[in-house]
Amino acid sequence: KEKGTLDDLKIESQSKRVAPSVQLFPNPVTDDVAIQVDPKSYNQYILRNSNGTEITRQSIQYGSEILNLSKYPPAVYYMTFVGDDHERTERIVKIE
Repeated sequence: KEKGTLDDLKIESQSKRVAPSVQLFPNPVTDDVAIQVDPKSYNQYILRNSNGTEITRQSIQYGSEILNLSKYPPAVYYMTFVGDDHERTERIVKIE
């Protein structure tokens, strides 16, 4: 049997579950950003700056939340939504 034949190949596939959707608006944002998620899918969010430093962490109790970003400087921020078996990160652009 020659090396490099189809018999030598191993094909592996992973089933990746798609994380439930998140809506952030407006984006870009000046002050308040509205967050809409399924509260059964996510139980908290973490806001990080572009260096990855955690700025705030909040529990999600309802499907709609308002996050006030007025005290933060204009920049790109990342919001990670955390569920029991998945997470999703969204980008937020803060402008003046």
